[in-house]
Amino acid sequence: MSQIRWARTARGRALVAGMLAALVVGMWTLAASAAPVKITFWHALGGEHGEIIADLVAEFNASQDEVLVDAQYQGNYGTLMQKLMAAVAAGDPPTLTGSYNNWTSVFIDADAITPMARFVNDAQVGLSDDELADFFPAFLEANTWDGVLYSLPFNKSVQVLYYNKDLLDQAGVGVPRTMDELAHAVREVKAKTGVPGLALRPDIDTFAAYFRAFGGEWLDASGNPAFDGEAGVRAIRFIQELVADGSAYTFDGWLDEEFNKGNMAMFIHSNSTIPWVRAGATFAWGTAPVPAGDRPASTVAGQDLVIFATASEEEQLAAWKFVKWLLSPEINARFSVGTGYLPVRRSALETPVMRAYIGQAPEQYASGNESLDRLVFDPSIPAWNDMRSFISEAVESVLLLGVDPQAALSDAARKSRQAILDHM
Repeated sequence: MSQIRWARTARGRALVAGMLAALVVGMWTLAASAAPVKITFWHALGGEHGEIIADLVAEFNASQDEVLVDAQYQGNYGTLMQKLMAAVAAGDPPTLTGSYNNWTSVFIDADAITPMARFVNDAQVGLSDDELADFFPAFLEANTWDGVLYSLPFNKSVQVLYYNKDLLDQAGVGVPRTMDELAHAVREVKAKTGVPGLALRPDIDTFAAYFRAFGGEWLDASGNPAFDGEAGVRAIRFIQELVADGSAYTFDGWLDEEFNKGNMAMFIHSNSTIPWVRAGATFAWGTAPVPAGDRPASTVAGQDLVIFATASEEEQLAAWKFVKWLLSPEINARFSVGTGYLPVRRSALETPVMRAYIGQAPEQYASGNESLDRLVFDPSIPAWNDMRSFISEAVESVLLLGVDPQAALSDAARKSRQAILDHM
């Protein structure tokens, strides 16, 4: 068992509360000097997304002379995680970074980050009650540990259903809104057009879409793996049967590229994939919320923003000023429109740029926002990375090797239980 984690105890919460209440007067004033305070911002946004964040950083830097943000692309999410863990261990992390919730749990346990509550609640530089309430509650809840807000939502995405309208029309089926309708549409497209109705990657993210729709929860009330129960077996058998009869197929590559080639009619993936579909599709297409099974559920992915405690007070304040600007309604709306990521604030939905974006093609761009009232989140525990690998291996073994779904998921659950213990 690890040592007691201060942020997760009554004493820890008292320390945090005391820290918030004991801010030194004038601490939040950046030192008057000719040179701006320089901060480093690590992220994993590449390609078109990376260009958009680079443009926004340049705009922020040019808009004022107190803070200079050095945005540094660190590679994909896996690479960013490795670099961050190494940097934290070495005591030399960046000032600010994008972080998944389970990474944030590790940082909290290591006392490596400063709670965002320290800045959000400050009377001088923080957010008003109305501004804080403007953030979607589900996002704030997912960024809170033991009542303390440690991070703020940034590049958040949600799974949506992409569909080739031309193929659905040829098959005489509408856009599926339930899992039963999805299975019917997939088979009808294959029967009527010869084109597979669905493509899917044999991994946890594909499984998650069906598992959560069928009412599944990753962990039970005691924090033990629960994905090997009825909902998990039902979900994996659902997609296994579609693959087995040839109406769907597995593809271990970029699904948007397959979709843009017209090789299948539908796939489920992040709404942040919209820019690539928009750039490559030569047919009528659209997106819709993930079809409901026992419930409507849309799995959230993407990162939040955290500020590291090793930064000086001046650097932390500079990072907060950038975060506050980046998550302001107008900038958040522009970032969302450019990347396909979700807006994280209600007022961003009402900005002219967001209204114009949705209005030009609501059948393509509205589904992510329509999913904001049905969000489900992955566990915020350090073992989640390990669990993801175990579950992906189980899905692969079922879809590619024909392993029994119950046996595969039970094995993944056993490994996950051990991983949870190992991280305690």
